[in-house]
Amino acid sequence: MHQLASNTLDTYQQSAGIANVSQLFRQDDTAAVPTTRRPSFDQLLQEVSLAVSARPTAAGGDDSPFTRAPLLRDALIWWCLNVTYPVLCDNTQLGLLHPFALQLLEDYRPAVKSCGLKLLKHLAAETLLKDTFDSIFAFFRLLEPAEKRNWLNKLAEVLFSDLVLESKLENRIVLTGYAITLIDLLGREVMVHSRRLLKSAELTLLAPRSSNSTSLREREHLSFSRMLTCLLKFVQLSCDLLFPNLLPMVIPLLTSFVDLEWSRRNDKDVADGLNALSAQLTAILSLLLKQNPGEVSRVLSRCTKLTPHLQPVLAACGDVYIPTC
Repeated sequence: MHQLASNTLDTYQQSAGIANVSQLFRQDDTAAVPTTRRPSFDQLLQEVSLAVSARPTAAGGDDSPFTRAPLLRDALIWWCLNVTYPVLCDNTQLGLLHPFALQLLEDYRPAVKSCGLKLLKHLAAETLLKDTFDSIFAFFRLLEPAEKRNWLNKLAEVLFSDLVLESKLENRIVLTGYAITLIDLLGREVMVHSRRLLKSAELTLLAPRSSNSTSLREREHLSFSRMLTCLLKFVQLSCDLLFPNLLPMVIPLLTSFVDLEWSRRNDKDVADGLNALSAQLTAILSLLLKQNPGEVSRVLSRCTKLTPHLQPVLAACGDVYIPTC
């Protein structure tokens, strides 16, 4: 039965063009016909809650909803553990799921207790990320300048390390958004964290690509755009101090990104998002070229031999790029 259910779910995901269960609940707000909209996770929670409450009380007087509806309990646990941010994200959902997880912990059966613990951990990981960083940045406004600089650097260590380890696309989008704000607050001190920042940029820009849906590709491009914004700010703050050591830090990464992303340009969904990324790449490379047009042009000219897709980006840099070098 388990194998049959797994095969049925895999077939449905393929037919719907989704990579996982969580994407099933991602609403397509651009759908022309309302009936094509997918069910929301909130609707599922409401239906399960109503179904459980409608069950008659057991003869022994046990009023536990889990005793009355064990199949619904197990189904809800499975759904919740397979749904991630941003589907699982608001206080209304937590108002139902947090008490549910706590009641699982009170059960006398170890297997059910374990499910409660897993659910609590999952809720914390998926729903609190954005709220946590919102609260942290709000507290920064209350600190004295000297103490604030100290805590900003501590946060940078954590944030860039989290970006290096984060594999979920939606979480990377959230973290890169806060990374942009953090770089603005740190200023030139961001150079202290250059190793972690560049490693997180590498893992974000060169991450495996998705081929499942238009909306997922758009989210990928948002992740790339935010990370390129981080790199642009980093280069703006450090190019006069770190040049020419900045060249091997940045150029191989950008060249590999162009080669990987532009190889998909025949896909219309990908091609539509390349213009904005091209503008950001041009801005970064122009800053490097202005430091030493001749030297940087020679390096980039060699890169175009390996990555021809880089040529239009360099052409947009204008006179600072010298093709004959």
